[in-house]
Amino acid sequence: MTPAGTEIHESETHGIALQSGHRLLAHSAGRGWRNVYASVASERSWTGMLPAVPHHCVVYCLHQTASVRREIAGRDAGSAKLLPRRLAIIPGQVASHWDVVGRPDIVLLYLRDSTVKDLTVECYGDESARLSIIPRMAFVDPVLEQLARAILDLLNDKGKLGQSTADVYANAMAARLVLRHMQGTTNSDDGYEVADAMGLALKSRHICAFINASLGDDLSVARLAAEANLSPDYLIRKFRLDLGVTPHQYVMRSRIKRAQELLATTDMPLTDVAAAVGFADQSHLSTAFRKLVGVSPARYRRGRG
Repeated sequence: MTPAGTEIHESETHGIALQSGHRLLAHSAGRGWRNVYASVASERSWTGMLPAVPHHCVVYCLHQTASVRREIAGRDAGSAKLLPRRLAIIPGQVASHWDVVGRPDIVLLYLRDSTVKDLTVECYGDESARLSIIPRMAFVDPVLEQLARAILDLLNDKGKLGQSTADVYANAMAARLVLRHMQGTTNSDDGYEVADAMGLALKSRHICAFINASLGDDLSVARLAAEANLSPDYLIRKFRLDLGVTPHQYVMRSRIKRAQELLATTDMPLTDVAAAVGFADQSHLSTAFRKLVGVSPARYRRGRG
């Protein structure tokens, strides 16, 4: 194994970004980063076996989408739609077979195994020997996402500041894996599992389309939950996890956005605009509009004239 004081070498990764047909956009080789190896690539559809490598890989989808099917040791199979801002985990020491259909831009972050092991022992003591990182696809984790984006920012910065900062971010990412993504702990969240993440993505897209097609109608949480065939509490929790806002916040923003379009492109009276986008009256529209846009509807229309 590579000594802890040196960089993770490309040969210790799966080499996904270097596959024929993929376009490598950036990588961290030669940057002095000790606890993480990072690469960014535009991928094409591919199929193949990924060998067991020493370190754990966190995958972050930047742009485009891909349909993914994965098998581990020929038995643990799963499939998912990898969307932008979704993540996946490929544990170290595990071989897996992948079928990827699409052309996504992917960030691959390999975290040093010894760092993860040390943190596991620190957190779980004697229990650490029976714990392992969970392989996951197409899941949402806001903390991992922010850390992945922070490392990406350092990768795009050619200065030397990133040398020590990258390792700080890598250690924080390793801690997140240990605390939230280890099999056999009480901290792991079943809400991150593949089927749940894929179903959430499909339901969220359906609900967003339904909202934008029905802005003048009843869009209460109860109505949206019935449309999605979910309980209201479950819809709110999963909608916030997937999109970062509650269903009500999304409805309000969509209604105001449509109101802005009507104000800018038509002479429709404000009372009619309010009714068209689902507000009870002009006063209700004005209050919500001023809160989100910062000016009244009338002033916004004058400014667009």
